[in-house]
Parts: sequence; structure tokens; C-alpha cells
Amino acid sequence: MSAAELGFPNPPDDKPGWLELAQSVMNQMIRHHDTDTPACGGGIRWQNNPLKGGWDYKNMAANGGTIQLGFRLAKYTGNQTYADYATKIYNWLDKSPLIGSDYTVNDGTDVQKKCIDADQNQWTYNYGLMVSASAYVRLFLPSLSPL
Repeated sequence: MSAAELGFPNPPDDKPGWLELAQSVMNQMIRHHDTDTPACGGGIRWQNNPLKGGWDYKNMAANGGTIQLGFRLAKYTGNQTYADYATKIYNWLDKSPLIGSDYTVNDGTDVQKKCIDADQNQWTYNYGLMVSASAYVRLFLPSLSPL
């Protein structure tokens, strides 16, 4: 997304451009928003295949990255659909156990345990994702409360 935003030259015409690559990733993330697990109320799983380890794990990286990318794409393209999905993930994350009441940012939660609690693992990249995602939220939707 940064390459498109900063106007880097696109790859050759027979290859997808920077914007198309970012849109492809976002479209895949939209398809993976899990509404089939009612107890969890949404969110994106860490893995996209039930045969892979991590299928039952919803984590900050997948969800925070989707928020960030969605708002960046919405701002860049003017396509409200990206903002709508980013907002949906943002709202899920805000209600999930991944954001603690003291604003700790936990790594993930378990679908098999109905996403009731978080694993309490805290990684700096997750905090970075949420700082940047919150900044994009505030740029695109100033009325939305920061996490």
C-alpha cells in the first residue's frame, strides 16, 4: 500500500500494480471475516485453512493489519466498502479480549473457547499495528473513538 501511496513506479504491465496487490490482500481478508462462529462475534482467524495449525486462533496481526489496510485503501481509492469492513473489524476488536481494559494489546484468542479470553501474550508489533491502525481510523473516521 505504501508503494501506491508514495507513487512508486508500478511493476511491468504484465504484473499487478501496487494498488491491485493491496486490494487483493484486502479482498481476501474480507472473505475471511469469520461470522460462522457466533460465540466470537466476528474477527479474522490467524490461518485461512482449517487443516493448518492456528485455524482456531483469532489474532491481533490479522485483525489489526486488516483495519490498517482497509482504512488506507478507503482513503486512497474513495471506496467506502473498504472503510465499512475496516470498521466492522475495528468494532469486533474493540469488544474482543484482545484489547484489555487497561489497553494492553494481547496476541490472540481461541475460537474453541468461544473467544472469551485472550492468551495474554504481548508483542511489540501488535502494539505498532494498533497505533497505526488507530491513526488511520482517526484520519478516516474522526468521530470513531480511539481504541
